[in-house]
Amino acid sequence: MPSSHPENQQKKIFGGVLVLLPAALFTKVVGLCYKIPLIAIVGVAGMAYFLAAYHIYSMLFVLSATGLPTAL
Repeated sequence: MPSSHPENQQKKIFGGVLVLLPAALFTKVVGLCYKIPLIAIVGVAGMAYFLAAYHIYSMLFVLSATGLPTAL
């Protein structure tokens, strides 16, 4: 197997950063756009229930998503 040059690896990493950074920023902005009105609608107590359920949902989603590629 030919070994990769360090310059090529650095270019790949930098290219990945250039793709992931705007995607992460976009995700944060979209999350902000729905959370502010949600807090105004359901109030602090409703948001506490939402976040409690969301943490459980996200944990189960991560567990199921990591098992899916293994099953396929």
